[in-house]
Amino acid sequence: MSRGNKAQKAIGSARKQRSERRTYLIVCEGEKTEPNYFKEMRQHHRLSIAIEPVGTGYNTISLIDEAERLHTANNRIYEQVWCVFDKDDFPDQNFTNAIQKALSKGFRVAWSNESFELWYLLHYRFTTAHLPRSVVYTELSTHFGKKYDKNIVGLYKILLQNQKTAIQNADNLESTQTRDGKTPAQGNPWTLVHHLVKELLAQEIN
Repeated sequence: MSRGNKAQKAIGSARKQRSERRTYLIVCEGEKTEPNYFKEMRQHHRLSIAIEPVGTGYNTISLIDEAERLHTANNRIYEQVWCVFDKDDFPDQNFTNAIQKALSKGFRVAWSNESFELWYLLHYRFTTAHLPRSVVYTELSTHFGKKYDKNIVGLYKILLQNQKTAIQNADNLESTQTRDGKTPAQGNPWTLVHHLVKELLAQEIN
């Protein structure tokens, strides 16, 4: 094959790859913590996808409404829409309604009870004990060797070496809470962030 033909083949392959890129809309409750994590993940793994992690500052139901608005405004080009939000101190019914509304629209959810930072903590240990946000922050500060801050840069790389452990811990925690008959609103601690992480890792360019 001539150099010219090889070059044309390479260009064609690149175009095909770009055309096959999956598109994800990730709408986050937080404006910095969650968007920063997923942006760093995309960069580190050279993900073969287009991610738009939109930090909105919204909560529960209003977050789902914003996800629908963004999806519609972009002509529904996204193959998957993920809503990332926390239980926090919102009433159980609000949290439950948000989950049900998202699923009814075909969106996927990566919620956490009580906070997204539970996902970070699962990189270091497994637990089924009730975990208020303040306790999670204190433990993370110990692991990081400095006071935990939502705006820490490079956190994905810090956590990466324990990612498999975190996924396994999150899987086990989900199994435990489900087996015990807990609802998402009742199950503290509990997170589904690992499902989104696994979905994105599956799109990594080898």
